[in-house]
Amino acid sequence: MSHQITLLQAIKESNLLNFAVFLGAIVWMLQKHLPSLTNQKNAELESALRQAKERCRLAEEQLSVAERELRSFKDNLEQMKADSESRISSLKADLEAEKERAINNLKNKYERDLESLKVNMRKQIKGQLSRMALDLAEQMLRENKDLKRFDELSFAQTVKMIETQPELLKN
Repeated sequence: MSHQITLLQAIKESNLLNFAVFLGAIVWMLQKHLPSLTNQKNAELESALRQAKERCRLAEEQLSVAERELRSFKDNLEQMKADSESRISSLKADLEAEKERAINNLKNKYERDLESLKVNMRKQIKGQLSRMALDLAEQMLRENKDLKRFDELSFAQTVKMIETQPELLKN
């Protein structure tokens, strides 16, 4: 059995030796290729980091420009709003003044028309009263009434007499 143990020990030692050689080969390969791999990876990471910083800087610049444009737009919008409100107020005042002028023009026109109608009506009424007075005078002449009394009557008295005694005009 001692022979078997030595064989087992030899197998274990052989496996251990193979494992050590394998590990040595891996370490040797890693020492030879690992710096180039890590250097390349570091270079890629640094390049990516520089690109990310550059993109971040560009994005910050674009954000700054966009914020300035937004502030400018807001200022322009506020100015446009103030100008619009001012223009609206001005237009309202102009419309109010125009409305007042139009109302006054219509009022004056209707007052003139009314005054013209009054004058025309007065003329018509005076004409009718004159005709009525003439008719009354003619009737009184036909009836041979006292002409002296009729001559003494004024126009106003004649009109008053016609209004109070309409039967004088009837034949």
